[in-house]
Amino acid sequence: MTNTCRFRALTALFAAFALILALASPALAAGDSVSWDEMAYEHYDPAAFDALLEDFSAAAKDGDEEKVLALYDELYDAFLLVCTYDTIASIRNSQDVNDTYWSDELVYCDALSARMTDSFRLACHDALDGPCADALAGHIGPDAAEALRDYEPLTDRELELTQRESELVNEYYALIDTLPDTVYVYDGEDWTLDRLYGPDGAALDYAASDEIFYGIYANLAEDVAEVYRELVSIRTEMAQLAGYDDYNYFVYDNIYPRDYTPEQAQDLFDEVKELAVQLYASPVTDMTDRVAPAYDTQEDMLAVVREYAPQVDPVFADAWQFLTENGLCDVSAGPGRSDQAYTTSLPAYHCPFIFGSQTGSPDALTALFHEFGHFTADWLTEPENYLTSYPVLDVAEIQSTGLELLMLPFYDEIYDQGADIARYQTMNKALVDVTDQAIFAEFESRVYADPDQYATADALSQLYNDLSVEYGYSDIGSDPTWITVHHFFALPDYVVSYVTSALAAIQIWDAARTDWRAGADVYMDILRQGSGDLDYFAVLADAGLKSFDTPGVATEVCGRLWDAMTALESEILNGPTPAPEDDAPEETPPAETPEEDVLDVETHGLASATDAAPASEKPDVLA
Repeated sequence: MTNTCRFRALTALFAAFALILALASPALAAGDSVSWDEMAYEHYDPAAFDALLEDFSAAAKDGDEEKVLALYDELYDAFLLVCTYDTIASIRNSQDVNDTYWSDELVYCDALSARMTDSFRLACHDALDGPCADALAGHIGPDAAEALRDYEPLTDRELELTQRESELVNEYYALIDTLPDTVYVYDGEDWTLDRLYGPDGAALDYAASDEIFYGIYANLAEDVAEVYRELVSIRTEMAQLAGYDDYNYFVYDNIYPRDYTPEQAQDLFDEVKELAVQLYASPVTDMTDRVAPAYDTQEDMLAVVREYAPQVDPVFADAWQFLTENGLCDVSAGPGRSDQAYTTSLPAYHCPFIFGSQTGSPDALTALFHEFGHFTADWLTEPENYLTSYPVLDVAEIQSTGLELLMLPFYDEIYDQGADIARYQTMNKALVDVTDQAIFAEFESRVYADPDQYATADALSQLYNDLSVEYGYSDIGSDPTWITVHHFFALPDYVVSYVTSALAAIQIWDAARTDWRAGADVYMDILRQGSGDLDYFAVLADAGLKSFDTPGVATEVCGRLWDAMTALESEILNGPTPAPEDDAPEETPPAETPEEDVLDVETHGLASATDAAPASEKPDVLA
């Protein structure tokens, strides 16, 4: 079911988000696939589309059912083509954020796809109120027909705001790409992050290093805050035009339609906040010098995915073959690349695409497993209609984070001697997906609830610091590292779904510790549903998982993860403690180790809020 306001607003940000949100795409039939290198791009001229639209509307008024259905199919194909061009431009822009051709084309495609979506939906809305209504409804399906009957067209002002929003997002990415070159003057000398992380920085004391680090971010924050201030203003106006006072409520109802309210989300944040204060009050062991080995090429990382993801289900082998045969993944390295990782959709070719970057750390492989979960879910399922379907992020992110955690038992083979530290880092990431993403989500909630209060770099940096303190982090006075959280700019109010989905994914991990196959089966049941037009609470109930609104669930779930992490940390620092034989897991894959079930110590090293800031999901697009 799609309500009127929701559907109207979906168009308002369609260009900016619909493809980034990786609407589910099916596997092509054998012989029909097209490789990434063969996917052509051209600057689309909408004149032919507009002419078809006029013919469609005329035929609908005349009651010519055969012609209406034929023209609808032509229009739909053209619509998918432009959406695909938009995705291609987005990927090319991510491959080199400094290439102005692709950044300009992305802005053009964003605006064009928004206009075409609006005009196509409006024409269908009118046709469904005429003599061809029954024929068209039967052709497109009852759910799509109901949504299109409820559709309200965008105003010229809404279309104008959508285009400006796209421009500002690109401005942000260009600005944040200059962070490595941003200078802070300390003791009369210029300092950049590269110099700070080199031999010169190693000679500094902590106070000097701290001043330079935050000074670099603060200098760039002045310009970034101006972009963010205008984005918040534009989005607030969008919400007001749709009848909302607060953009947060607009998003929850319309952009990422959710089954819960901002008030329910705040209740979750409050529980996570109380939990985080308790956890982070424990003594912290510095483990930053313990680094797991990394896979440093795309080919090596994809080989690992091929070896281990199919242990969950053979469908991952099929998805991997489709991905590699068609070149639908780019997680390479190079200058000018965006540091995002996301899965997006190429709807004209009915296939997803993974973008990421080779970071030289184990995080890159973890991110690839994450995105491959998205990819496989999207590859398996198709929305009824791209004009009307929407993704449910709270389910989609279970499909990604769940695969990350199901890979933990195989780390002894994947990382050999570095297995324990790599396992620790992945578990820590899952915990951070709850705690730090709650900080990010509450940051956005407060900004959009009172835009005037947070209209400057100083105010935003103060808010970010104050929230971090509320969640148990140290008070540093002002924290400008919020500028690296790209979701604030490109995917507003997305990150709450990382929190809700992580709680579900950790429950799958917990079940898999004693019966890995049972946990994997729960995961696969969720993955096979895709991510479109679902009821989040129903999906979790059917899977036997607790939803985030269950009292105490965050404390319970994260507490188990914390205990496993502290036990693993003790083993890393002190060597393994043998578990009693009768405590062995009931069923595990060959590489499983039981160390997560033993010991209960109180020390633990967590990533800082700033370490986690560039949460490289798209998007996760799907972030």
